[in-house]
Amino acid sequence: MMRLKNVRDFIRARWWRLRVAVRRLRGIRGDFEQGEISARAAELTSKWMKRWPEFAPSPRGQTHLHAGYSRGYVRFHSLADHSQGRFTEAEMAEAMTRHEVALADLIELAGDPVVLVIAADWGKDDFFGAWSRTIFPGSWPWLRWRDPGDEEDDPFTYFWVTPINSLASLIGPLERVVEEQGHVYITDAGMNWIYFPYDGGADVYSASIEIATTLRERHSDWLPPD
Repeated sequence: MMRLKNVRDFIRARWWRLRVAVRRLRGIRGDFEQGEISARAAELTSKWMKRWPEFAPSPRGQTHLHAGYSRGYVRFHSLADHSQGRFTEAEMAEAMTRHEVALADLIELAGDPVVLVIAADWGKDDFFGAWSRTIFPGSWPWLRWRDPGDEEDDPFTYFWVTPINSLASLIGPLERVVEEQGHVYITDAGMNWIYFPYDGGADVYSASIEIATTLRERHSDWLPPD
């Protein structure tokens, strides 16, 4: 079994290197010198600063902030008994179902059908650089960011924005997130909530405490035990 796993990992690594090479040959990059200067970019920045002054977008996510968060917050687990390592096919299906249901609930409860994906991306030297550009070809460059406290020579993270018409179009990107190959923030047009999925589950931030409470009650079996 260990030998089979090593072979699979080797094939997977070679496949990823091939995909990176193809992206570079096609000139698809995840970085940019400056974000878009436009009304939509200014509006998005303004909404984020107004709605979520507690934190800025970060490739590390906001999981460290929930303890002192003063508004609606919920953490969901993908699977209660998932062990470390790659998801099985059945585990991946369950994780995807939970993401889809939680997002559908958020859209219903907030009453805004427009969904935006803010995808973190990286420079040409990063193994996963331009991953979001291949999945969201219609995305536009919003923000170049380096976390406070990072050194000046630390790489930037580049955030690309894409409007989404249906949750079905998020399945592929969410699978990449669960497999730790990307990071996204998902929100509505009014930025009333932020959904941050990751390999172990999702952090949900809501401007409405009532929405967060309803989510917690609907999916109490998804809550972490602690």
